[in-house]
Amino acid sequence: MLRTWFVAVAALVLASCSTGQDVPAAEREATKFRQMLATGQYAEIYRGSAEEMRQATPEPDLTGLLEAVNTNLGKFESAPAPAWKEQEQGGKQFVSLEYDSKYERGTAKEKFVFRIDAGKATLAGYEVDADFNKGSQPPSS
Repeated sequence: MLRTWFVAVAALVLASCSTGQDVPAAEREATKFRQMLATGQYAEIYRGSAEEMRQATPEPDLTGLLEAVNTNLGKFESAPAPAWKEQEQGGKQFVSLEYDSKYERGTAKEKFVFRIDAGKATLAGYEVDADFNKGSQPPSS
């Protein structure tokens, strides 16, 4: 009896561990997102996003946010490796990536959420925390 309980607990613990196997697919999509952002492909980003994103965010809201990021922060320059988290919700697998990103005219904390289907990552959420006014102020003398 005790042995059965231990196996069940061990299986539960192993099932809850994140292996990170889907993180590279999510990172590739974050790179693609930034390339599309830089070229103003906002509608294409929206149309290629997961159902969760399209249901939660109207296209004008997302495209307005992306335009503000692109206009005010400028070109993406770099970010260290992201903090990541894998989770399952409603039978679906998700990977979250959090970046401390450096852009041409400022910095931003970005969070991407990707739905994973058969190893393919699709954007399901995007949050950005940046001071958009910073990029539009004239340099101090």
